[in-house]
Amino acid sequence: MSVANILFVDDSSLIRKLISEILASWGYVVDLAEDGKEGLERAMDPRSQFTLIITDLQMPNMSGIRLLQELRRAKNETPVILLSSLLGDDPSVYRELEAQGFAAVMKKDFDQDALRTVIRNIVGS
Repeated sequence: MSVANILFVDDSSLIRKLISEILASWGYVVDLAEDGKEGLERAMDPRSQFTLIITDLQMPNMSGIRLLQELRRAKNETPVILLSSLLGDDPSVYRELEAQGFAAVMKKDFDQDALRTVIRNIVGS
């Protein structure tokens, strides 16, 4: 089984560093982008073969929602997880975002085991 290649997109350098270290410690190969525009460019690069994209919601240049929309418009079906500190506890918000095409939606104050389980369920490793 090959190792999952994950693109993590977030405008906070601290969050990018923290999450990339967590993902790498779980054995994933991680690439980083600092906003949705850069994330889209990396995801659409024919040399990249991401198994999963994890994105923030609100970022300069392009939001996580717009990133997902642009990926789908380009027929890129890579699963996308949305992580955001802006999400409240209303389950309808999560359902609405998942209905837009996100594979999963999580608050940034996630439990590491919960994130790991979600990733494993999506990528199978």
